[in-house]
Amino acid sequence: KICSFTRKEIEYLRKECNFTPTEMELFDLRSMDVPLELCAEKLNVSLSTAKRISRRINAKIKEYVDTFVILSKDFNELLEFFFYA
Repeated sequence: KICSFTRKEIEYLRKECNFTPTEMELFDLRSMDVPLELCAEKLNVSLSTAKRISRRINAKIKEYVDTFVILSKDFNELLEFFFYA
């Protein structure tokens, strides 16, 4: 869940994942643990559209983290980056 990330991780992902404005808005809402149904209302989109946007956000986060892990070749480096930088 996005809301389980630390503030530092959320800020870093906001900068690095190249979210569209709509994705950024949903990411921000979800980081505050707003239910997806309420997010859809706030974004003035259907629930299915909100789910599609959420899947795109998750894919971008996963792609970024996977790329970082591959580049670092060491998962501990990833943890140190997020938790101790």
